[in-house]
Parts: sequence; C-alpha cells; structure tokens
Amino acid sequence: MTGYPRRFEGALWLAGAALVLSGMALLPGAFELRWDRELPWRLPPGAGSGAATIHGVAASLFAVLLGTLWVVHMRSGWRRRRHRASGLGSALLLGALVATGWGLYYAGERVGTWASAVHIVVGLVVPLAVLIHVLVGKRRR
Repeated sequence: MTGYPRRFEGALWLAGAALVLSGMALLPGAFELRWDRELPWRLPPGAGSGAATIHGVAASLFAVLLGTLWVVHMRSGWRRRRHRASGLGSALLLGALVATGWGLYYAGERVGTWASAVHIVVGLVVPLAVLIHVLVGKRRR
C-alpha cells in the first residue's frame, strides 16, 4: 500500500489477527452466555476478561486504522475503479462488525443476542473476504 507509513500495513495485520484470535477465544463464553450452550473447548477460568480486553483494544486500534484506509486506499481504489466488489464487500462486512459490536454492549438483551449471532457469523466470514480482496489485488498487479 502506497501513501502510508512504513509499518502501517504490519500494524493493520497485527490488529486484525489479534481481533480474530481473541474473538475465537471468546466464542465459548458467548455461546454459554447468550444461548446456554457449551462448546467442547473453553478458556481457563479468569482468562475471558483478558481476551475481552484484547478484543476491545484491538477493535479500537483496527477501527482507527480502518478509518485511515478510507482516507487514501479506499477512496483511491474507488476512483480508479479497482477491486470494487471485493473492497466494498470487505468494507460492508467490517461495518457490520462495528455495528453489531456496539449492539453487544449498548443494546438490550434481545437485540444483544441477535447482534451477538450476527457478529459471530460475520466475524468468521471477514477474514476470508479480506483475504479474497488482498489476493484479487495481488493477482491484478
């Protein structure tokens, strides 16, 4: 990516990896809390709050980095008509994660449960969508 500081892309990937991994670590707790279901694996007692903290900090950092992507990368790609489908798909899915993440914290019980389900499904799809976007970009270069 041109137009960004040297370590920007690494920070973006690191924040994204922290989000995905911490989100996966939080899955058993979400299933138990929201749907009274137990998964075959779970975090050790007390580790859930650490994973939630990592997830929240990584989400905040990723949101800032995503905003900087909008300023240069997304707008430039849109004007040049490059990788619009994969970029728009990734951006919409990331926006859905932000919206449902807010819903998890600020909505009531019923909306929070719905937001949790959507957040989990979209969170599992986003890495694939972003990977497709990156591969489309590399293939066309």
